[in-house]
Amino acid sequence: MKILLIAPLTSETGNFSTADRILRCLSDSNNDCWLRCITSFKDDSSLKEFVYTHDLECAIGIHAWRAGRLLLDCPVPFAIIFGGTDLNENHRDKEKLETMNKVTEKARYLVAFSDAMKKQALVLWPKCEEKIILQPQAVCVGPSGFKFHDYLKQITDPQTLCHIASKDTHGPESFGLIVFLLVAGLRPVKDPLYLAASITEWHKKDRCIHLIIVGPELDTEFAREVKSEVERLPGVVVLPPLPACDLHAAIQNCFAVVNSSTSEGMASAVLESMVLGVPVLARNIPGNSFVKHRESGLLFNTPEEFVTLAKELKESPSLHNHITTNATKYVSEHHSVEAERKTYKWLVKKLVSLW
Repeated sequence: MKILLIAPLTSETGNFSTADRILRCLSDSNNDCWLRCITSFKDDSSLKEFVYTHDLECAIGIHAWRAGRLLLDCPVPFAIIFGGTDLNENHRDKEKLETMNKVTEKARYLVAFSDAMKKQALVLWPKCEEKIILQPQAVCVGPSGFKFHDYLKQITDPQTLCHIASKDTHGPESFGLIVFLLVAGLRPVKDPLYLAASITEWHKKDRCIHLIIVGPELDTEFAREVKSEVERLPGVVVLPPLPACDLHAAIQNCFAVVNSSTSEGMASAVLESMVLGVPVLARNIPGNSFVKHRESGLLFNTPEEFVTLAKELKESPSLHNHITTNATKYVSEHHSVEAERKTYKWLVKKLVSLW
């Protein structure tokens, strides 16, 4: 079967990870899967021509708005994988909503990563219930030998980070740094500075405490504002994106991973942290509802609550062990690569049978 997989493919983003994983799910002796970035097509007509030229039999688009608008004139059956931005942000824009209305109507199947995403999709498109497939994101990790703390020393002003001999820590923060790692592309919905002021105040009292923000500049003006603000916030550092294998190593070498987004689909970095045995502190939003408070992670509603929970985690090895053990178990049971592979192979067969 010849399949087109189309997605926003900015490297070192969750979309890229999702597309790459699905590509591997579908690439075997029976399938010929063509992965293309949305920027490869100027409009739906150019995509239609591509499908005809390469005799493709079906298509899968990641994001109802960004990929879906290019699939409106697609001559073969297609499915859409919802992005968090589709369901939490884009529907507020009248033009984008009208386009997504057409996309969801024409798509043969729609994939949601979580119950929360499915519920929101049904609020927007109640007639699409029979089309929606619930398939949680799978998790693939492969940490490299990347030395995260050495990297921080190399690329950061020596005055920015505090290097203190480690005393009594129960994580991999053996260089004395207690790093809260926020993995996010720099754009408003990720709200990367939500915790920054509170962490700076904590840093002033405990120089080991740092917030490290890692990710690509997805909104140039917003990224400029973030970097400018960070210059005035001791203990907060913004770093460029890392290759996936190095990012996984960085996660292993931080105290905890943080998610402070105002909305989410299903954050890849949170799942990766859970499978790597690193604690997660996530903002209490519907997209993070798969993190169970005090069971598989810690959920906060305010920056002040974050600091309270983070201090408790820092002082409690038993809490650290409890949530990381449960998180690893949860991911292995609910986010397996094999289950995801079966779903997408089934989906492709169904799409081709409809042509």
